[in-house]
Amino acid sequence: MAGVGEAIYTALEISIAVACCLGNVLVIWAVQTSGGIKKPTFCFIMSLAVADFMVGAVAIPLAVLVDGRFETSFHGCLFISCVVIVLTQASVYSLLAIAVDRYLRVYIPLRYKGKVKLMHSGVIVAVCWVTAAVLGLVPMFGWNNQSSLPLSNSTTIVCQFLTVIPMSFLVNFSFLSCLLPPLIIMIVLYCCIFCVISQHLRRDIAKATKSSAYYVKERKLASSLALVLTETNKATSTAKSSSVLT
Repeated sequence: MAGVGEAIYTALEISIAVACCLGNVLVIWAVQTSGGIKKPTFCFIMSLAVADFMVGAVAIPLAVLVDGRFETSFHGCLFISCVVIVLTQASVYSLLAIAVDRYLRVYIPLRYKGKVKLMHSGVIVAVCWVTAAVLGLVPMFGWNNQSSLPLSNSTTIVCQFLTVIPMSFLVNFSFLSCLLPPLIIMIVLYCCIFCVISQHLRRDIAKATKSSAYYVKERKLASSLALVLTETNKATSTAKSSSVLT
């Protein structure tokens, strides 16, 4: 019975990973072929698509592996587990960058167009990935379960996520400090974005102005990105929770 449950779990994870990869490959292809990569906003979207593709191609398969399916050294298992954390955090930080970009585009549209260049967005993308890597690799530098493992003559362990990653790190640092604040900021920013757009549209409702058309377009894009935020959080939560629960 346990074998059947494990097979169903593995098949479900593989299905999610394949869907995640295919969907984001299409996004990357669309942005690349349309020339959108030259625009700051689409640079962030490309970063998100790459992060989510890596979640499907790397994080979810690794999450399936680190559930006691093989033996490795403690630090080998720890590194694999950290990669899962890094990729899920990179996805969330890319979403945060998109939310901030949308907020600035709606609140200061003229200054945004004049000052925000592709180079700036490239730097922000790099900061998102470096931050995710630094924070996600914290367990490699000491915050891990190595000291709490029972003494053994063996140099290998059965690789399981919670065997090497302490729950205190996952709850207090990874979730409460690194993931929850960006999610709250994103929700607040999107609420502000929709409020500002609604105010402008109500004010210009009797006018067929460029400003009105601009905010209609921004509302549609913000709605799409808010949906992406929801779906991406589901995918990243799947990668991390599948590691924790197994």
